[in-house]
Amino acid sequence: MSYYMGTQHTPPKSKSTESSRPYEENGVKKSGNSGLVVSREGDDAGGEYWNEVCRCHGLTRLGWMHSLPKDGPEPVVLKAGEDVQATFRVDVRPGDSVNDAALATLVKTVLRLSRPLERIPYVNLWQPERWHVDQIPDLGGRAAKIAQLASRTGGVVLGGAAPIWAYLAGLCCALEAHSDVRVFFFDPKQPECLVEIPAAPQVLGAPSAFPLDALRISWRDEPPRSVLQFEITTEDKFLPPSAAENLAGAPPPPTAPSPHIGLFGKAPLWIYGTYARWLIAAGARSLASWDMGTKSFIQIWGSNSQIQSAP
Repeated sequence: MSYYMGTQHTPPKSKSTESSRPYEENGVKKSGNSGLVVSREGDDAGGEYWNEVCRCHGLTRLGWMHSLPKDGPEPVVLKAGEDVQATFRVDVRPGDSVNDAALATLVKTVLRLSRPLERIPYVNLWQPERWHVDQIPDLGGRAAKIAQLASRTGGVVLGGAAPIWAYLAGLCCALEAHSDVRVFFFDPKQPECLVEIPAAPQVLGAPSAFPLDALRISWRDEPPRSVLQFEITTEDKFLPPSAAENLAGAPPPPTAPSPHIGLFGKAPLWIYGTYARWLIAAGARSLASWDMGTKSFIQIWGSNSQIQSAP
């Protein structure tokens, strides 16, 4: 769920400006699906301006809230339901209940937009105790939920503080349940917070918005694995937001020398997830990830017997 919320004190100068450029003049985001109009009581032009913003963007209006002047009349709920119409006072102090009725009505309308918890395809990988490799097969009791969400909804969101290899284990679990599943990793440092792990690189030669000069990848032989090493080449050793927003344009990995893959290097978890998914789709038979805590590769997917028998 997302929505707009704004005020407008100076009405636009012309109808054309009102209908075509309100978000440009007021810094309103262009993404969202619901809108809330907030204006001063009596400021019909300002209120209609924000109503036009909602209309221009195809937003469903949650309501229209009119602010009352200081020492104005008591707030009232003019209309409840899907499009709340109410007034509210701005000169309130903590503990003042004068706006409670209007706000409670608005909150009910907003909450109707939420999904039931059982319908949200989110799996929290955080746990109070440290993750242990023995939890990989069932992901600490989460594997069944991930598989069910992948099969039923076609999408899985993985989040929470956890090792990279736990995220990769969750990714592999989702892929085994539904090879075309959409998988997102939660990263609060990114503008959109959710980073989608692309199923495949974009078509070779197509224009890419991924900062190709910011990431270097290379293979090294470390029997029984071939290790794909990540190196971020920016001065601050961080990838810019455009990397997470355009992951399908990341440099495709060269053909792996071995079907048994290890991933290594200081890089965001969604870089690990992207190359893990691509390499599995390309025919990898096992996957491991370097763990800084144990200074060793953690086997995530594929059997150890396959690795031990590899030439």
